[in-house]
Amino acid sequence: QSTWGNRMLGHVFFRRSVRFLSASLRVLYPTRPTIVTSPLLRPYKFRLMSAAASTSAIPAVYEEEGQSYILSNYKFGPISLRAYSIKGFLGDILDEYGIDLTGTVAWPCSFILCKYIVGHSTDFQNKKVLELGAGAGLCSLVTSHYAASVVATDCARPVLNLARRNIDINERLSCRVSVSRLIWGEELEAFPHQRNDIILGSEIVYPDADVAALFRTVDALLSPSHDAKFYLLYRPRFTQTNDALLECAELQGFQYELVDMSSLVSQVNDVAEKTAVLGCELYIFRRRQTLSSSARL
Repeated sequence: QSTWGNRMLGHVFFRRSVRFLSASLRVLYPTRPTIVTSPLLRPYKFRLMSAAASTSAIPAVYEEEGQSYILSNYKFGPISLRAYSIKGFLGDILDEYGIDLTGTVAWPCSFILCKYIVGHSTDFQNKKVLELGAGAGLCSLVTSHYAASVVATDCARPVLNLARRNIDINERLSCRVSVSRLIWGEELEAFPHQRNDIILGSEIVYPDADVAALFRTVDALLSPSHDAKFYLLYRPRFTQTNDALLECAELQGFQYELVDMSSLVSQVNDVAEKTAVLGCELYIFRRRQTLSSSARL
């Protein structure tokens, strides 16, 4: 009994010593995780990790307002990013104000625009850039490696929160990326980010989209210079929508060029993504060079 009692006392003493060691290491090394690998401690599967280290790790999934957002890694040429998004096609998702939340998905068309930006980085060097319908913010994050400033805009609060979170978890951005709420065609004169050199839009035109409001917004927020550009990448689904898009551009005084996308689409290896981006078209809109536009310069 004496031997058994001594063993129990030794066991209790050992466990308390381990707890004391754990507390001491947390005090001495508050930001450094420590893994104890001594053979004596392995039976206890003991791991010492500071609270600061455990909370600094970026979780693979986070939840907000009933939605689960999954962390993914992306690589566009030399640029590596990580971003949260909701996976898969969601159909119609509306918040309490009836605003569409499909911007919480990282749509494949945005990957193509990101590849284009990297391949034509000199066009974005030191530019003032604004993105419409930024969603998860991938295009804004890629552009920030070249531009002087970038503003990511959207209208639904959860989408704006997602963009801010994705900006926060990406370090070493070359310029500051800010997030602003913007509803196309509304209160444009009061919007703080005016006279942008470049405006981006990826998969923001769909059958129910108000393309007239879109081009009123572009006209108000794009620099009056002929060199200022509006990059719009989307997949035409209905002839009527495409015709309305080009008609509204014409009415607002824009001309356009259509970019050959075959080389960019060929870079997509994933079969599902390639299927999603087949038929995507990239338009580059500029203001027409007329006497009236020259006078504004």
